[in-house]
Amino acid sequence: MKARLANDPSCEAPVAAYRAQDNALRALFADQAEPQVIVMRPRTRERYLLAACFLVVGIACGFLMHMFLPNLGEPRVRFAERADVAYAVYAPEQRHAVEVSASQQDIWSRGCRSGSIAA
Repeated sequence: MKARLANDPSCEAPVAAYRAQDNALRALFADQAEPQVIVMRPRTRERYLLAACFLVVGIACGFLMHMFLPNLGEPRVRFAERADVAYAVYAPEQRHAVEVSASQQDIWSRGCRSGSIAA
């Protein structure tokens, strides 16, 4: 760094200004043993205003979601409709393949091969 400052006189002035500023800041805060920490808390009024803003934004978001997404309750209706259709399709069937007893197994297997199942 010193070599560059010696070779380039245009860099010498800003570096001297930075060093002077550093020395002035060190002299200004030389009597303080520890750095002071400043805790900035918003005033009570500002906190209430911020809470009110969040409340308004939340209500607006809820209202817009309700307006643009009105079909959120529809999957329950679809489930009930599908259950109704499944009941109408499968309820008339008297026997399932897993419910055939061992004594009726030959009847079931003959019916499956021939294409018609006798009850």
